[in-house]
Amino acid sequence: MKKQLLIIMILFFTVSVAMTQIAVELFDYDLGTDLFSEEGGEGWAGPWEQFWEGDPAGFTIDVAGSVPEGVDIALTGNRLRGEVLSATGFRIRRELEDPITDDGSDIWISFFLESENAIGNGWQGVSLWTPEAGSAGELSLFGKNWAPMTYGAVFRGSGVDTDIPVEDNVQVWLVAKIELSGDDSNDTVYLWVNPDPATEPDVLDAGSTVSSQKLDIEATHIACHFGNTVGLVVYFDDLRIGNAFDEVIPEQVSIYKENISVKNSSCYPNPFNTSITIDFNVNSRELVYLDIYNVVGEKVKTLMDGIQNPGNYKIQWNAVDQPSGIYFYKLQVGNAIEMNKILLK
Repeated sequence: MKKQLLIIMILFFTVSVAMTQIAVELFDYDLGTDLFSEEGGEGWAGPWEQFWEGDPAGFTIDVAGSVPEGVDIALTGNRLRGEVLSATGFRIRRELEDPITDDGSDIWISFFLESENAIGNGWQGVSLWTPEAGSAGELSLFGKNWAPMTYGAVFRGSGVDTDIPVEDNVQVWLVAKIELSGDDSNDTVYLWVNPDPATEPDVLDAGSTVSSQKLDIEATHIACHFGNTVGLVVYFDDLRIGNAFDEVIPEQVSIYKENISVKNSSCYPNPFNTSITIDFNVNSRELVYLDIYNVVGEKVKTLMDGIQNPGNYKIQWNAVDQPSGIYFYKLQVGNAIEMNKILLK
C-alpha cells in the first residue's frame, strides 16, 4: 500500500513540477488588503495598477463565491470584488514577468467570474493587454462582451458569444485557449464556460471560437476590467495562465473520482505558514483516516483514525515542527480516497 501511494505521489509531483504556470493570482489576500500594494502570486513583474478610468476605492477583497454546479473544484480563500463607483468603466492590469508572444505555443487562461447589476451595454472579463499600443492595447476579452448578455471571447476586435447567459449572482468558471500559429497565419481562440476540470475540453465543444486575427504584438499585461454603469459589481477569482490545460486547473480537484462518502474536501489557507485546516463532509457513519505525507511518501502525521458519524469536519494540522515544502493530505472515508497537494511556506 505504501509503495503504491509513493508511486502515485511521485507521479503527481513530477507532473506538477513539469507544468510551470506562466502566472497565477488567487486574490487570496486578507479582507481589507490594499490590492495595489501587494506582490502576491507568481509570474508577475509588479503589483496590480489601476489605469484608464475608474476609482481604485471600488476594488476590495471579499469572501470566495460558490463553485458552479457540476464543476469538481474546491475554492478556498477570498476573491477580488470591484464596483463601478463614479465612472463608466473600471480597469486594472498587472505586468507579466514574461510577455506572451506569437511563438507557436498554446496559451490557456482560466478564472472565476460573477456579476451583480449586469446590463446589456456593459462588459466584464479578463484581457491580454499591451499599454504601449494605446487604444489598440486590448488584445482580447474573455467574459461578457459589450451588448450581448452571454459569455464569449473577443480577440483583436472579433467576437463570438456563447449561448450561456450572464446571470447576476451566479459564478462561472471560464477557460480560454489561444492556439498561437507562430507564423503569419491567424491564431485561434476558444472559450468554454464551466467545463469539466477532469478532462481537457474539446475545441469542437467550445462555446466561442474566433479564428480571424493574430497576436502580432506581444501581450505584456493581464487586465481585469468591466463597466458601463454605476453600481455594477464584478467578482474575479483564481486567475491562472499557463501553456497547458492542466496548468490552469485549481489544484484542489480530486485525484480519485470514485468518491462516495468524501465530497470535495478543501483546505485553507494553501499555501500556509504554520497551520492549515482541512474541511470535509462524511455522509454516513464510516471509518475515517486523515494522514499527512511528505513528498517522498513518508507519513508525517495522523490527524484522524477511527469511526466517525455523519457531519462536517474541520481538522487542523499544526506544522510548526516541519520544514517548508510540498506535502499531501490523504483522506479516506470508507473505501473512498481523496488526496490533495498542500504547500508549507
